[in-house]
Amino acid sequence: MSTILHKLEDQLIERLKTYLSSPFYVASFPDRPDLFDMANYEAVVLISYGRSRYGKPANGAASQQREMHFTLQLFLNGLRGSDEDDRFSSYAGLETIRKAVQNVRLDGCQPFYMISEQLAGREADRYEWQIEIACETLAVAAQQVSYNPSYPLNRPARSQED
Repeated sequence: MSTILHKLEDQLIERLKTYLSSPFYVASFPDRPDLFDMANYEAVVLISYGRSRYGKPANGAASQQREMHFTLQLFLNGLRGSDEDDRFSSYAGLETIRKAVQNVRLDGCQPFYMISEQLAGREADRYEWQIEIACETLAVAAQQVSYNPSYPLNRPARSQED
């Protein structure tokens, strides 16, 4: 079953593959991270859905605004790069990813916007960055509930003597 989460994640992956050069490995965050070996790649971007926040529904509305957050984890073997070639530096990677996703409208949502980016860790010469982005969409209920009271039509009216 394809959900809005799958659709947006897949579209983000395709967009980043278009904008990042070939040594970048771009994919969904693996179901089994313990089996994923990043040593085989110079640069990795892993995408995962993080959370949603919902707006308050309007009176009787069967829908709510939904702010969906995605996390892009960037793993690179350098911080600043060199003057000759900074394509695989963290700074260049962060900026390329930002430009690829900021203010981009994908099918099923309003344009993405940046929430945060931060250094999440460093091991030897490998840097891990977390970039949080969000978009808004409409969450529609599967079943609409009538808020108007319905009274049985076959019930006799009560007299004031009762």
